Amino acid sequence: MESTFNSGKQYINDNIIDKPTQCYGYDQSAFYGVLLGAMFSDLKIPTNEGKAVKLNNIDFANLEYGIYNIRITSDIKDVNKRCNKIFAFNPRHWYTHYCVQFAYEHREELGFKLELLHSHNHNAYIYDKMDITYSSNIFGDWFKHLTKFKHLSKESFNKAFNK
Repeated sequence: MESTFNSGKQYINDNIIDKPTQCYGYDQSAFYGVLLGAMFSDLKIPTNEGKAVKLNNIDFANLEYGIYNIRITSDIKDVNKRCNKIFAFNPRHWYTHYCVQFAYEHREELGFKLELLHSHNHNAYIYDKMDITYSSNIFGDWFKHLTKFKHLSKESFNKAFNK
């Protein structure tokens, strides 16, 4: 899981990596909350352990929920700079199915090539369909309360400042 390599370092100025830096982030549109808690979100989360498996081949168009050991490359010059806001190359070649799906769907425009690797005892960690749930089943109530509080706070602010 740690090798999936998707985090805030995906799009950050190389000059400040590993140096004390003051930075701030705001989720004005509540994208994080919507992604986790909204009923229309299609984000899924495993509720149980998956299984480490060794795949001989893979159907990139029909991936199961999991993590895959896949080499993703591109023959387009500076593709990493072109797509670093939307995709992070992983030097260890472990990707979630979401990342693999993205690379597969955008392979023509970004020149991605995908190759299933066979250098480990397993090359995938797959979750059973019965052990996956929509994130809204877990975070839905939290999101409803967050949204309600956000609207109440906005109304209170507007009353206080006659807006």
